[in-house]
Amino acid sequence: MRYTDKVFEVINLMEHKNLRIFKLLMNCLYISEMRLKK
Repeated sequence: MRYTDKVFEVINLMEHKNLRIFKLLMNCLYISEMRLKK
């Protein structure tokens, strides 16, 4: 299985879970980005 296929599979999985995991991931990315800007 290619890496991109795996990514799409994970994205589909997150959508079925009401984007909870996706929101959590984006929140982590946002926090880390804010730390880098300081």
